[in-house]
Amino acid sequence: MAKGRIQDAIKEVAIPIEERRFTNVHNRMKGIKGLKRKERDLIASIDPDILGEVLKALNPLFKEEIEENIDADLMLPRGEQKILQAVSDKVDRGLRVKLLEDGGYDVAYWFKDPSKPYPVEVLVDGESVKKDAKIVELKFHPEIPEDIDERAAVVMDIRNIVATMLKDIQTKLEKELKKGQTETANNVGRLVGLKVTTKGQKKNKAFMYDVTKGHRGSFKWKHLKK
Repeated sequence: MAKGRIQDAIKEVAIPIEERRFTNVHNRMKGIKGLKRKERDLIASIDPDILGEVLKALNPLFKEEIEENIDADLMLPRGEQKILQAVSDKVDRGLRVKLLEDGGYDVAYWFKDPSKPYPVEVLVDGESVKKDAKIVELKFHPEIPEDIDERAAVVMDIRNIVATMLKDIQTKLEKELKKGQTETANNVGRLVGLKVTTKGQKKNKAFMYDVTKGHRGSFKWKHLKK
């Protein structure tokens, strides 16, 4: 980091804490054990852009340690199925696990022949839901825990980042379209070749069409032009 930027960060600290606290950064540090309130206030008072440069510079020092902490016995590529066999002297049995494209998992029990799911009782939270289930799908849950600020500066899985962006975009688009404002919706729609209008539509309704195909032949659009 340039010496000038470091000096700028130090100058920032000299300004009263309450005037300089960046809420998102401050909240992200609340769960860190051993970090005192004064230390948290001090870090949160630094401009996030400058703080980001500091973190980038320090990242190589901790990256190797973080990677070593993930002690995975088996890597599961998306879209592939892995056969797990139980250590047993009596019979051949185990699990078939597949990471789905949507992030979920297909899990099946096998007995003697790993190519065929074998019926088995499934319990969820201690309660039996089926006595002879063959394939169990574990859904991917992209939502971020409630105690985490979704808009805070943080490294997340790309799927989670996109989910957060789409959530905010949907809220904004719905609010604007209900007011008859279509500019933002059409800016977004342009990315995927869609266009929207609320003219002539009932409350909370809008007309959308594929710009690559046009709107000819659409009864609704012809009705709007009259």
